[in-house]
Amino acid sequence: MKKTLLLSVTIFTAILLQAQHTLFVEPFDSQDALPVGWTNIDADGDTFMWYEDYYDGGTVLETYAVSASYDGVALFPDNYLATPQLDLTGIEGPVILQYNAGIGDEEWPAEKYQITVSTTTCTADGFTNAVFEEILEADAYYWKKTQVDLSAFVGQQIYVAFRHYDCTDNYKLLLDSVSITFPSYVGLGENTKDQVNIFPNPFKDELNINGADVSRIMISNILGQHVMDAKITEVTKLDVSQLNHGTYFVSIYKNEMLIETRKLVKR
Repeated sequence: MKKTLLLSVTIFTAILLQAQHTLFVEPFDSQDALPVGWTNIDADGDTFMWYEDYYDGGTVLETYAVSASYDGVALFPDNYLATPQLDLTGIEGPVILQYNAGIGDEEWPAEKYQITVSTTTCTADGFTNAVFEEILEADAYYWKKTQVDLSAFVGQQIYVAFRHYDCTDNYKLLLDSVSITFPSYVGLGENTKDQVNIFPNPFKDELNINGADVSRIMISNILGQHVMDAKITEVTKLDVSQLNHGTYFVSIYKNEMLIETRKLVKR
């Protein structure tokens, strides 16, 4: 399988640099486990579900999520991979979902998938709001970047699912570099900034986190790679001396729900 890591990195970096605010980032950077917080739904009941996989080309290592339509035998997938709950109640649109989708074999394309949203439960029955779907062709073997407008759900708490379905006997659907961005915070977003203090910025060896109900801090670099994931008490000093100089995205969780991502710089 031939892949171009540089292309994926360039696209994802451009997304992060151009966005004013990043609500959610997922690079699928593990080689063997889907990220914590995502929900994997096997709606067809065949036990073949989304999973984490990778391509190691020696000098190139790529990691991504996969759902198969062929695994020794023809499969008839109806598989959902759903984000953690996303809070859009304090956001003013547009809200844009961005991701890279691909196929596992250019000679066996035609993988069909759908982007669908639940405003209720993170179950197959809850995903009643289909906002986009397509059938990937052979050119998606080298990844296809797609943007989907989620602005219709501003003011609500939602789950977003990638549904692989209505296809068979091809090979694999691949997913990577998922992010959700928006231009500005209002309402709850502004209150969140008042309630949660992260300082100093720029920082050097230590970050101070002060905020009620903050349960977790996840730090990602500009490539979208998770470099730190820490549980947080009400007041915490976080040792970040091992991080290299550069720009980072600090995702703030309250009660295990992602509420905000901020950009900080280490000098």
